[in-house]
Amino acid sequence: MARNKRKILASHEPILHDDHKRPVTRRDFLNAGFITSAATVVMPSLLTSLISKKAFAAFDPAEDCGIGGLGAGKIPFICIDLGGGANMLGSNVLVGPDGTAGQLGLLSGAAYNKMGVPTAMSPIADPTMVNIELGLAFHTDSAFLRGIMSKTTAACRLNVNGAVIPARSDNDTANNPHNPMYGIARAGATGSLATLIGTSNSDSGGRSMAPASMIDLTQRPTKISNRNDTRGLVDTGAVSALMPDKYEAGRIMEAAEKISLAKINGSTLDSVPDTLLPDNTVTTVQDLVHCGYAKTTDT
Repeated sequence: MARNKRKILASHEPILHDDHKRPVTRRDFLNAGFITSAATVVMPSLLTSLISKKAFAAFDPAEDCGIGGLGAGKIPFICIDLGGGANMLGSNVLVGPDGTAGQLGLLSGAAYNKMGVPTAMSPIADPTMVNIELGLAFHTDSAFLRGIMSKTTAACRLNVNGAVIPARSDNDTANNPHNPMYGIARAGATGSLATLIGTSNSDSGGRSMAPASMIDLTQRPTKISNRNDTRGLVDTGAVSALMPDKYEAGRIMEAAEKISLAKINGSTLDSVPDTLLPDNTVTTVQDLVHCGYAKTTDT
């Protein structure tokens, strides 16, 4: 029986195919498989097949998801947490001795002296020391008031209102339980991307403590101390940068939404089969996914 012995080539010997001539041209090398050529396969992309052909305007974010423009229609709320030592009442915001006369139930000159207000500048001695432009009675010489007035217009100030809640605190300490963030969340003022945000990695998100009765650690503020922290809340890639037109960005987000819904349903992209979840739960999850992408595009 004949044996086909494989010849072991030395390092300097050429590799040749049987029944093929010695390769010389580029076509010869391609034919022998010694080099490869470039090729392109063109096919519809996954995103193209998923993007809805209907107009994005058919979906009304304001009606379906409660979106009313930038920021999902919510009014920004900023809490300035002073750790202690700021004299807010008397020399900045006026308060009265009881609740009957409100802020304009003025204190005595001696009481204002204890708050650092000279007798001649006390509102009870000089009525011009009261400013109510912001819907809240400020001392005319208040540094808080000067700062606000320097950055706002008269038209803006007509739409501003305020309230003051006196509280006793210790000086220069972070142990004053006056941080209102959890109370704000309880009142319904929560964010779209995060329930609450703060600048410190603390339970209150700020320098001072929150009242123990209000603390709900399921709503603990997310720390946002720089722009990178803000970007980390949500990352939609370059959709907003590449597609400033909300119609185009919305179509891309619709495609991502379909992928997510398919994973939730465990189905094809065009069907919604029965699941083990109650009907109302399935609907709720689908609505969350549906509106989540819309709000991301809108934010």
